[in-house]
Amino acid sequence: MICLCMRKKLIFAVFVIIVLILSCAPRTTRWGLPQYEYTYQIPEKIDDGWEPSTLEREGVDSKKINELMGNILREDIKNIYSILLVKNGKLIFEEYFYGYDRNKRHLIASVTKSVTSILVGIAIDKQMIGSINEKVYEFFPEYRGTTWADQKYDITLKHVLTMTAGVNWDEVTFLHPHPKNPNTAMYTSDHPIRYVLNKKQIAQPGSRWRYNGGLTVLLGGILKNTTGLYADKFAEQYLFKPLGIANYQWNKHPDGTIYTNGDLFLKPRDMAKIGYIMLNQGKWENKQIVSNAWIKESTRKHIDTFKGYGYGYQWRCGKTLICDQEIEAFWASGTGGQKIYVFPKLDLVVVFTSKLFGNNS
Repeated sequence: MICLCMRKKLIFAVFVIIVLILSCAPRTTRWGLPQYEYTYQIPEKIDDGWEPSTLEREGVDSKKINELMGNILREDIKNIYSILLVKNGKLIFEEYFYGYDRNKRHLIASVTKSVTSILVGIAIDKQMIGSINEKVYEFFPEYRGTTWADQKYDITLKHVLTMTAGVNWDEVTFLHPHPKNPNTAMYTSDHPIRYVLNKKQIAQPGSRWRYNGGLTVLLGGILKNTTGLYADKFAEQYLFKPLGIANYQWNKHPDGTIYTNGDLFLKPRDMAKIGYIMLNQGKWENKQIVSNAWIKESTRKHIDTFKGYGYGYQWRCGKTLICDQEIEAFWASGTGGQKIYVFPKLDLVVVFTSKLFGNNS
């Protein structure tokens, strides 16, 4: 018989071996990575307006989802922080990685631009803004003396929405925060709106597309001067509160200007709500948030971009061929892979958040 002392030593040795095995094994806390086996879980129902459902019930192939998750967990696809799927109005898939969870706000970068477009649409619906054909400098009487006002540039609100203002602005050659990037200069200027309104016109408005975050900052200024509310407060009253979005952050310049071009933080479930009202004719829980007419205009192609897709009012749009079907989509996109994709034909909204910087989206 083994003496009591030996038995204790044996038990302790086994315990040590188990601890070593467990400490060396791939593991995760849904999902810290790496762990390679995936088990689907129905999204949890909480008091935020989303009704959960299953992949199977809404007609989604679970094999494809398992394949996707395998690629992420093996890190064949890297730097994804969250993926959400909304099908037929139901939240059917929700996963987070690298320590993220549904309660954590995420910087959505230039997805903010598409949210700002919705705010402009709401202001037009409420007749706070008269027309998209109004000249932009006329919205800013406090900035008399700027180039746009002195030259009476024929740049309209529509040109700003479609990024076809034709002004001297290059965000591509030197990426923000490079000192030669105009966004960097705008952020560090005393008055961002004045900085943009002093940019010279170099092409006929409406003739060509050029990505320009400064124009989106002007949209925030237009909202302030027509509604009396900064963009964050306007959004809180007319968009976020009706959608049940309470936990957000929107950064601003010291002069009060809201960075409507890219500094909004939202939770992924709330990003999905933004996508869903765009899919659902502007409605959330039978409340009309923004008109369907604005959504149609926002998400149709007004001009081609040099990147191969069309551009609407701060929303991208295009088509792709999948399984011999031509699928139309429109989407909001932010640096590093922050995405809200909307597929009307499939009754589908897809949300991604990802690593922001140094990440090819």
